[in-house]
Amino acid sequence: MGKLTTYYKLYKFIGSGNLMRILLDSVRILKMRYLVVRFDPNWICNLRCRMCYFSAENYNSEMIQPMSTVLFDKIASDLFPRTKILFLGCGAEPLMSPKITDHLDTVGKYGVPHVSIVSNGLRLSEKIIAMINDNYFFPVTTIKIPVFHSI
Repeated sequence: MGKLTTYYKLYKFIGSGNLMRILLDSVRILKMRYLVVRFDPNWICNLRCRMCYFSAENYNSEMIQPMSTVLFDKIASDLFPRTKILFLGCGAEPLMSPKITDHLDTVGKYGVPHVSIVSNGLRLSEKIIAMINDNYFFPVTTIKIPVFHSI
């Protein structure tokens, strides 16, 4: 993950403005990957942590349907050829998506250099673990056991 830290430091150093515009135009012309994409393929979670919006009284998991494979493929074709870093899961649990294995297959086809799956890991299966290993995705765990039990 050292490269990711370097990318973020470089981004902060460059800042916004004319230099950023020139650099972005250059990487586009050279057909280099430059996007950082973060998104949730669904809006569902299998936990109800007390500090999370998914545990709110007015939350209804039926409100928003999981992303279809067609929509995911469209997003992938539009963005992934230019994506340097992809985070699946930014607030919801990506492994709750009924089409997660299809989504992971799609991500693997585009060869995004840095893919992280932000997950609580409770829905990991042998198939998903194999897909993560085969495609060199980085599962991200953001919680330690004592903290997990406290929420």
